[in-house]
Amino acid sequence: MIRGIVIPADGAVQLVELGETDTEQLRTLQEIVGGYIETVPLSPSAPAVTMFANEDGVRLQLPTNLVACMLTGRPIVGSVVLAGAATHSGALRTIPDDWSSYLVGAHD
Repeated sequence: MIRGIVIPADGAVQLVELGETDTEQLRTLQEIVGGYIETVPLSPSAPAVTMFANEDGVRLQLPTNLVACMLTGRPIVGSVVLAGAATHSGALRTIPDDWSSYLVGAHD
């Protein structure tokens, strides 16, 4: 089971299960961000992590996500999900332990 971190715009950060198949993961990501997803680049110093956000978040006037803004250095709105960087085949990976420990205090 692939796990990620949800960073809501206005709530508690939490570790979540994203699903096992690509279809389950996409459905879960879309439910969390509230629509179609887009990947958001993090700094080059964080290549092991991918952020997913609502691609229409600005148009939908979702609230600013201050934690996500701090991680990316740019304006981000709505809830976001952090997962491990995708494999060469495009499959998601579980968020690295150091990220979960830092953001939610969780371990595998």
